[in-house]
Amino acid sequence: LASPKEKRRPFNGSYLSKFKESSIQDLEIDFKSKSGEKIPMTLSSSVMRNSEGEIIGVIGVARDLRETKWLLAEAAATEAERAKAQELERAYKELKDLQSQLIHSERLACIGQLAAGVAHEINNPLGGILVYSHLLVEDLNVDDSKRANVERIIKEATRCKDIVKRLLDFARQPQPKVEPTGINVVLEETLSLVKDQALFHNIKITKKFQPSLPNIMGDRSQLQQAFMNIILNAAEAMEGKGSLLIATDALPDSQFLEITITDNGCGIPPENIKRLFEPFFTTKKAGHGTGLGLAITAGIIERHNGSIEVKSKVGEGATFTIKLPMETKGK
Repeated sequence: LASPKEKRRPFNGSYLSKFKESSIQDLEIDFKSKSGEKIPMTLSSSVMRNSEGEIIGVIGVARDLRETKWLLAEAAATEAERAKAQELERAYKELKDLQSQLIHSERLACIGQLAAGVAHEINNPLGGILVYSHLLVEDLNVDDSKRANVERIIKEATRCKDIVKRLLDFARQPQPKVEPTGINVVLEETLSLVKDQALFHNIKITKKFQPSLPNIMGDRSQLQQAFMNIILNAAEAMEGKGSLLIATDALPDSQFLEITITDNGCGIPPENIKRLFEPFFTTKKAGHGTGLGLAITAGIIERHNGSIEVKSKVGEGATFTIKLPMETKGK
């Protein structure tokens, strides 16, 4: 309780001005101790008046805020440290991803150089084997028992030639010769090349092409090769029986087109998805794949400033999603 002595010491005017409604609630003010230490306090008080309405005193409660302020400061520091830790973790993840990309790029470059060297060394003798095998088969009668053996040599040498071609395609990875290209047209042309193959006779192909899509700036030949690799992989995963859905659309609020290719084949185990686009990685039986098709596809999409990802469940099939930038007006 505080009161003036015979009104000789009036209450401080600025303090009394706070009592507009005869009370103060949780007013933060600083007190000073005898030693001069500043002590933050919260003050709640009410005035006491006489019968004439004059202020005769003030009753109040003050609470020391030092511990509260300390706890708040500790909490703020902890939150700042947490935010800093999250920022460091994010920066570390970005650095790790960049390092992985650099290692991957260096590895691809080394593999490409090796592949190109091996392919060139093999190509010349392989060409000689094919030429002389064809000459031999021309000299043999149709009923000659040796003819089947020579034809087998031609078949296997031709397969080797195809592998060498893929090695060279992977090693060279030429920059695309871009021009305004309709993605629906590219997909239609790709499907026209495969739909009559025996592997596709029992596969139902469904097309959901969004009409009037903007063009992309792309190399039609390279894009056909990329889509062909994915579609052939899907057909092989379904073992020639199943459903293939190919869809196109423009992503909302984006400058990208999206192409999805979905099959209901055997699916891809999670541990294989991460390695799917690595060169020479394959789950096919020996002699049934080089492991270069999807690596070449990923390279083509990347050189078109696009992206490719895969989602799959074992036993349910897989979906390849490709995103390619639309043609920029004025370019």
